[in-house]
Amino acid sequence: MPGPNISVTFCEDIRTEKTEKLLVIGVFVDEMMVNDFPASVRLAMWIRIFELPPAATAVRVVVSAPGGWHAETEPIAVYPKRRQNHVLLPTLSVPVAEAGEIVVHVRDNDGNDIGADKLSVLKGVIPA
Repeated sequence: MPGPNISVTFCEDIRTEKTEKLLVIGVFVDEMMVNDFPASVRLAMWIRIFELPPAATAVRVVVSAPGGWHAETEPIAVYPKRRQNHVLLPTLSVPVAEAGEIVVHVRDNDGNDIGADKLSVLKGVIPA
């Protein structure tokens, strides 16, 4: 049986429709471009967690950005019997001091890393 892993969709905003469908807006595919550093970027995350260990009842999400900024959530309930769990992080204003990677780690009840995903942040011309 494969171990746990995660997949993160990095985007500008996530909204839940009345029908409980998700509306994911402004998805970053491989990288995020900014005009200059330092920058403050809007970032929301749809995190899918696969194959949780049976003892996992909650996870914490840790987000870090180039330049040393980081944030950590309170425990978020998960259901290990499901093949897939979802965690939605609302839009954050993330300070990015330099080029690098925004990294998302998901940790279990005991602080063990379940998985990580990342988004590159580069300086460049943003298309109009």
